[in-house]
Amino acid sequence: MRHRPDHRLAGLLALLVLVVSGPWYGSGLANEQPRAALAAALVEEGTIEIGAYTDVLNVDYSIRDGRIYSDKAPGSSLLFVPVYAALDAGGLDLRDDTEAVLTVQAFVLSTLPLAALASLIVLRTRRYSPTIAAATSASIVFGSMLLPFSTLGFGHVLAGFLGLLAVDLLDRSEGRSALLNAAGAAAGLAVLVEYPMVIVALVVVVTAWRRHGTGAAVRVVIGGLPLAAVLLGYHQVAFGNPFHTPYRYAQVFEGEFPGVGVRPPDPVDLVRTLLGERGLWTLTPVSLIALRGFHTRRLLNLHDASQRAIAATVLVGFLLVPAMWVDDLAGTWGGFSPGPRFVVPALPFLAWPLARTIARLPRLSALAATISVAMMTIATAFDPLPPDSSFSDNPAVVHWGGRIRDLDVRPNAFADAFGPVGYLGHLTIVAIALVLIWRTLQPDEPTTDQATGANGHGGATTLEW
Repeated sequence: MRHRPDHRLAGLLALLVLVVSGPWYGSGLANEQPRAALAAALVEEGTIEIGAYTDVLNVDYSIRDGRIYSDKAPGSSLLFVPVYAALDAGGLDLRDDTEAVLTVQAFVLSTLPLAALASLIVLRTRRYSPTIAAATSASIVFGSMLLPFSTLGFGHVLAGFLGLLAVDLLDRSEGRSALLNAAGAAAGLAVLVEYPMVIVALVVVVTAWRRHGTGAAVRVVIGGLPLAAVLLGYHQVAFGNPFHTPYRYAQVFEGEFPGVGVRPPDPVDLVRTLLGERGLWTLTPVSLIALRGFHTRRLLNLHDASQRAIAATVLVGFLLVPAMWVDDLAGTWGGFSPGPRFVVPALPFLAWPLARTIARLPRLSALAATISVAMMTIATAFDPLPPDSSFSDNPAVVHWGGRIRDLDVRPNAFADAFGPVGYLGHLTIVAIALVLIWRTLQPDEPTTDQATGANGHGGATTLEW
């Protein structure tokens, strides 16, 4: 049966992300501030020092030789520079218009990448069916921590999108140099945004080597070299050594960065990461049932075997590596968070196993997705960064329950413009986007030939997605 193009469905999922996440205002918490401050310093001061913005900063910054720098990887700030330049030209300033600038930063660095990710997942899973592709994309995008973080100016969502994009470019390269270079560039940019994405960069290089040989791996590396040069150059200028990251001087760690002493993964931390009160599987069970997609009784073809290896390596890497260095200063959740935020960049890699799970276990998948979407929608609307145990004894669900009881919804553009009724307007627009997606998934009416049989003798024709 003929269907509307997959690209229309991909575009509608992206539109739904923009409608759901776009109107929320940024949180203005510590993680977002140094990213904006570095962009502002480059535009307004022509320097990478952010000491002129101390009145905007909270606890997230680095100090070396008396100079103040961002304690984040510089990639997200560099990408935000042209946007901040436009804001500056329009009269907005980080120091005087902090909330507005941080809200724009969240939209550019997180909401837009999540919209692109929603489309990318649809296109990567469309071989199953339009319905499964849409369900996979919606489950990951709206049923994981990607959703609440898409309303914040962190680097996790952008890094996750770039990582999956790097793998997608590698998949489509078929050994062609330009796409191999592009895959390397996407992986390099992901590392420039979030350091742990070096896991994905290594996976891309090794996969290129296994599929296409040493030459392909070299081309991937060549594509990433300019981004590596930017990162190492930034380290050299700011911290006096190309291999000294901002975390070495981060004030939040009081000079005792836990990554200096790497230790074996803590089993207790791993269990809490997955099954704690805000564990990955506890609040978003769709990430648990996705594991079913890794299991198969049949020998996988080379493509699927490669996808399984990539997804498993990235997911395990992002579970184990933080558990090897995170200590009590950061905690299992990485501070205020709706879950273990260090694994957020790896969540897009659930797409391959989740699509297989949805195809095999549609009802269980629908149940897990419903719970996950409900929890992450609550987190997004009421508080995407619930306090951790260092500030509150309440589990995240109790914290959100109190906010729901008090109708303490986050401010957004609709409520700002129209008062409380604006939230209803927001919901109405979301509902319209959902209807458009639903209509796109409906099969077209059968033609005369399809209804009566192509030979005109009334032979039945099987209609499939």
